[in-house]
Amino acid sequence: MKYLLTVFSLLLLHVAQGQDINLFGKAVCKTTIKTLYYRFDEQPFNTQQFIQIDRSNKEGNRILNSYSIQFKEDKLRAHKFLYFSHTLKGNKDTVFVAQNRINLIALFDLVDSLDKDEAVLSVTNDLFLEDNFEQLIGIKRTPSATEKQYIGTYTVSSNFSRGTTTIQLDDSKIYHSRHSNERDSYFFMNEEVGIWELGTWNYNSSYPALKIKNIYSFNRNIGLRMLPADVGSAYDIRIKEDRLLYPTGSPSMKELVRK
Repeated sequence: MKYLLTVFSLLLLHVAQGQDINLFGKAVCKTTIKTLYYRFDEQPFNTQQFIQIDRSNKEGNRILNSYSIQFKEDKLRAHKFLYFSHTLKGNKDTVFVAQNRINLIALFDLVDSLDKDEAVLSVTNDLFLEDNFEQLIGIKRTPSATEKQYIGTYTVSSNFSRGTTTIQLDDSKIYHSRHSNERDSYFFMNEEVGIWELGTWNYNSSYPALKIKNIYSFNRNIGLRMLPADVGSAYDIRIKEDRLLYPTGSPSMKELVRK
C-alpha cells in the first residue's frame, strides 16, 4: 500500500488501556451540513447524540464536511456497530446504512491483536452520505491496445509490513489492491481502489510507467473508508522492458509477479 503520513492518518501510539478513541474524517454530502448524528446498534438517531461540523469545503459538486468526536474506549466496546447520518430520520436505503457504519467488534479485534504497548488513538473514517461508494469507485474506462497487455493480476511483497499485496489491473482500467495482512496494513485500511493508465515515470519522463491515481482506501471488514488524500493517493509502476516495477519504499522497487 502506498501512503505517506497525512492528516487522514491512523496513528498507532503507545498509550494506556481505556484511553479516548478519536474518530474523524470528512462527511461527504451534496450540501453543507452543520450537524452529524450518530447512534449505536438498533438505537434511533436523536438530538442528544450529535457532532458539530468543524468546517465545510466544496470539492467539485460535493461538500466535504469535517467532523471529529472522541469516545471512551469502554463505551465503544459496549456496542457492536456505530452508525452516522446527516438527518435524524437516517437513510432507509440499506446500502447507505451499511456504508456509514463502523463494525466496532471488528475494529477492537484488530486493536487487541496489536503489540501490547500499542493501541489506536485516532481512527480516520470518511463518510459517503449520499454517494454509493461502490459506484463511485467503479467508473469504467476503455483501455488502449497498448494498455491491454498489462491487464491481469499480480503479487508483490511489501517493504513496509509483513504480508503480500495482490494487485488487479482490470479491463475497465480500475486498479484494485489488497494487502494480505490486515493488522499491519497502513491505517488499518488494507484495500485500495483507483484508476490506472499508461504514462511516463514521475522521476524521469523518458521511462514509461503505469500511472495509478485517484486512490480510495478502505477496510471492508471494519467499514473504514478514506478519500484520495492530497499526498499519497497516486504513484507510478515503472515499466522496464517487459517488467513492472512496484515502489515498495523509497528508493526500493520490486518486480510485480503476474499470477
